[in-house]
Amino acid sequence: MRLFVLTMAQQIKVYLYLKKFGDKITLIDLKKNQGKGFALAEGIKKAKSEIIAFIDADLTTLSDNHIKTLLEPILDGKVRAVLGYPSNRRYIPDVFSNLTGERGITKKT
Repeated sequence: MRLFVLTMAQQIKVYLYLKKFGDKITLIDLKKNQGKGFALAEGIKKAKSEIIAFIDADLTTLSDNHIKTLLEPILDGKVRAVLGYPSNRRYIPDVFSNLTGERGITKKT
């Protein structure tokens, strides 16, 4: 597994902090903020593995089990993409269930 971190222009503090980790992570600094979709596409281009997980940086309660649950349907060959949704957040209306930061995809065609 390889950890890629994408930062955008306004995240200079995050970039400088993560730069300390050197070779342990691949840090991709997007000089200009062109939106989340662009950042995700850049991450997919740079990743060499077939299966990719995207996790938003503000998800502070992430566990190994969350990642397993997110990627399991892809690893089992049942689907090519998964969107995570925080089901325990009762204050988020269902209308937002399709909008999520946690995603898993496969580059397989």
